[in-house]
Amino acid sequence: MRHLYKSTIILIIIMFVSKVVAFGRDIILTSCYGATYISDAFLVSISIPTVLFSGVVTALYTCYIPFYKEMQEKNKAKVRSFNGNLITVVFILSCVLIGFCWLFDDAILKVFAVGFDAAAFQLAKEMFHIMALVMVFMGITYILQGYLQANESFYLVGAMTIPTNLIIAFSIWFSSNDTLLYMAWGTVLGYAVYIPYFGIPAYKKGFRFRPNINLHDEDMKRILFMIIPVFVGQIIFEINSMVDKSVASLLPAGGITALDYSFKVMSMIHASLVAPIATIIYPRFAGYVVEEKEADLKRVLTTVLRMVEIVVFPVVGGVIVLAKPIIELLFFRGAFTSEAVQLTSESLIAYAGCAIPISLRIICEKVFYARKETKITMLNSMGGIAVNIILDIVLVRSLAHVGLALATTVSSFVTLLLFLLSLHRRIGNFGGREILLTGCKAGIGALIMSLCLVFLNQVMGTWGIILRLVVSVTTGTVIYALVMVILQEKLLINYVKTRRKR
Repeated sequence: MRHLYKSTIILIIIMFVSKVVAFGRDIILTSCYGATYISDAFLVSISIPTVLFSGVVTALYTCYIPFYKEMQEKNKAKVRSFNGNLITVVFILSCVLIGFCWLFDDAILKVFAVGFDAAAFQLAKEMFHIMALVMVFMGITYILQGYLQANESFYLVGAMTIPTNLIIAFSIWFSSNDTLLYMAWGTVLGYAVYIPYFGIPAYKKGFRFRPNINLHDEDMKRILFMIIPVFVGQIIFEINSMVDKSVASLLPAGGITALDYSFKVMSMIHASLVAPIATIIYPRFAGYVVEEKEADLKRVLTTVLRMVEIVVFPVVGGVIVLAKPIIELLFFRGAFTSEAVQLTSESLIAYAGCAIPISLRIICEKVFYARKETKITMLNSMGGIAVNIILDIVLVRSLAHVGLALATTVSSFVTLLLFLLSLHRRIGNFGGREILLTGCKAGIGALIMSLCLVFLNQVMGTWGIILRLVVSVTTGTVIYALVMVILQEKLLINYVKTRRKR
């Protein structure tokens, strides 16, 4: 586990820097165009190819690692031909989807942006025509990413968004009201950079590509069969996101931007703290399954879920208390008004709680994927998404943007419950008592910390935002750590003792 702790900490730092760069891109967008129809059009147009193709590439990436591990164990010589077959098929599929987007652009946009006026719709359409090209690069990228991750090259994966977001940020900065399409072309270039970024290191680790198509290959049939449930689950998830945006487009201008930015801030919790753990642990889970070491899988799963609880609970509490100063620090400049700050911070408070179930679900999903049981993840996700869509329609009427965010939070807890029940049925008990106890301790610690921060921020009312946040984070960390020590959380105490001995 020492190697896991060390690699995770390094990857957390890398992914945090990646998220900072991503926020820098968003800050530039809000500074240049604020929460207006221009930013709404840009965000919707880039989300469409993600919705249409991310289901395919996410399924490929997810299923590739356990298949690669199995081939390495049983039939090493076949890896190269399998890679060539897979990339060729994905490239052809991406070209077909691009043609589909260009042919049915109006119909697709009307689904994603039902509330856009004529100007916003036309701008989104022009950007969408260009940004559809990113699908060519997405497919190849995710296969290369899976290959590197299966070969334990984690840090490149963690830093992957840095060059892309820098390129997009520069394209936004150099654009103007007369050259808005610079943003779209910059986005395409940002995704194209992924090919050499992943391709060169993958080549050094033995990846070779020779175009070929063989749909009758047994391994290709197996991975396609495994991909279908993941693909369907991802598409349903993206449809859920599409419904969120469609309902949000009925709100006043800037509603989509407020929800999008607040969700990104919330997502930073699991993207920078939990995704590194999942990235490192997934190949290990796949290895345990191939080697039939179920006891080791359960032991590591229990430890990882408890680690996630200890890390995520206090961050969620801090985000809820400090939502407004966080949004002010990140976005309150240029064309981003105080009204936009209020909308975004309210959405962030409502979104914050869903970081807990999403973080725990991410780890649970990896076990199912490692076991090639992708149908279960699809069904569980469908259940949670159905709840979310119903709550979207019900809550938006009375709570507007806050209702949409709360719907996501509630449905995330429902989805987690479904995953835990399914996991228990598949592998039996995996330390449920220890996980629940750690969660209760982390919840108590986060609650006490949050109450102290509320009082502290009243005292620091006139202080500068940066100073208030620094003092709050430092004080909150100390308070939370002390509470966890008082509550005798063994995982945290054992980690501290190990570090002292070393």
